[in-house]
Amino acid sequence: MRQLNVLELFLDCITEPNERLIEFGIGGICNSCVDPANALVIVQCGGIPLIIQCLSSPVRNTVTYALGALYYLCNPATKKEILKPDVVRIIREYAAAGAVNTSFSNMANAFLEKHVDHDLEGAMQRCHNVMFTEIGIMKEGVKWKEASRPELKFCCASISDAYSSS
Repeated sequence: MRQLNVLELFLDCITEPNERLIEFGIGGICNSCVDPANALVIVQCGGIPLIIQCLSSPVRNTVTYALGALYYLCNPATKKEILKPDVVRIIREYAAAGAVNTSFSNMANAFLEKHVDHDLEGAMQRCHNVMFTEIGIMKEGVKWKEASRPELKFCCASISDAYSSS
């Protein structure tokens, strides 16, 4: 598959104006990116922005395949490119659309649980642990940004900002 440049062909299909070709291309990418070697080729060939564009397609399968591909491609090396606020917002909208389209909602919720909400919970726990170990138990009612140490202010403000933007 890689020797025949099939992955590059799938990526080329996504750039076409024909919705059928886009659906075919993103479907192939979604099915291929589970293999880490294929995922690496897709990322190295600039596939992530192309996949993100597919989230706004009018074709349901295209959106579902894009959500699946992003689910598998999101890792520590690609998170900055994938977890941009606009992308997370779109995925949250799909997650909330359970009554309209359950496949969008299920796929989006799986993505958020694995790559977004899990990270926020971890960050909250780390900040909470630092606050307990470094400054003792804080009094009830103390706000995040009132932490006494600069690194805690940054940590807690970042978490607070992340929750308010979602």
